[in-house]
Amino acid sequence: MTKSLYVVSTAPHAGKSAICLALALALRDEGIAVGYMKPLGASLMRRDDGYVDEDAYVAWNALGITEPWEYASPVLLTDDVRSAPLAGPVEGLATKITQALARLSEGRDVVIMEGLGRTFDGQALGLSAPEVADLTGAAVLAVIGYRPDLDLDSILFARQVFGDRLIGIVIDGAPPRLVETATAKLASFLARHNLACCGVVASDPVLRSITVRELAEELGGEVLCAEDQLDELVETYMLGAMTGDAAYLFFQRKANKAVITGGDRSDVIMAALRTSTRCLILTGNLRPEVQVLSAAAEQGVPVILVTDDTLTTTERVERAISHVRLSSPKQIARLRETRPEYQRVLQMVKEELDL
Repeated sequence: MTKSLYVVSTAPHAGKSAICLALALALRDEGIAVGYMKPLGASLMRRDDGYVDEDAYVAWNALGITEPWEYASPVLLTDDVRSAPLAGPVEGLATKITQALARLSEGRDVVIMEGLGRTFDGQALGLSAPEVADLTGAAVLAVIGYRPDLDLDSILFARQVFGDRLIGIVIDGAPPRLVETATAKLASFLARHNLACCGVVASDPVLRSITVRELAEELGGEVLCAEDQLDELVETYMLGAMTGDAAYLFFQRKANKAVITGGDRSDVIMAALRTSTRCLILTGNLRPEVQVLSAAAEQGVPVILVTDDTLTTTERVERAISHVRLSSPKQIARLRETRPEYQRVLQMVKEELDL
């Protein structure tokens, strides 16, 4: 009988997608037949034949799943679907999920399902995370984003709403130096509440990065040079608003960054090019001087020209980086690397699901 695992979180951007895909890839590499489904799709992207959830799209491509896309995320939360409960009870959505799970279970040992950002998302449709878990009979793994206080309330909330379906907790995104400390601190607390801690996972800048291409698309910018470097990963950003000498010392603080500045700030741009910079984002539709553009092209640093002002651009870049989704081959490769934290989660899942 095919097993199902529902990976949920109590808050958005906790790291569910990375955990789902890391588990699926590791299980597949061990010869276990794995499927993936996101019962409710919220982040929609357009394909030629309709819409699909972005997380489901990435996962299916990484896992080589070839079933019709309608099974990847059977309930798509379009505006019409979200507002449908205003007119009365919505029928048929639960059936879509169970039919998709049945299809994806054929010939597979386990189907990993990914939840939405919050536990109660989908409740107006009768499809909150606890309701979907009951509907599908899935074991539940709760991913809690790391906080210095370890977010004990969210851990206990997950225990309350999922009951015996909850097989463990994963704390994701801890500073690497604090992984063992956090694990030790949690041990007695979880034991008192009869909960298994599957692992405290260290934050990984590669998995929290966005490609230059995605950043350019998000900003609606024009790429002026180095288009062959658009698949490089941007881990963070810095704002260039100082003089050239001060800018160079400032930019040395962070690697693999995007630098945001005006196109007329040649001194700042040249300082950024002397440090680890993945791309330059020039605001206000101000094109740089020819020699500056030539220097960026020679070093293989894409220059993205945007029409927004610096403040607006900075806000959009921050939002894009904080809401990053797995998409790059480098990120998929990183998930396949052997990491002790993932191994602990993997072993617990295999034991609990008898895989």
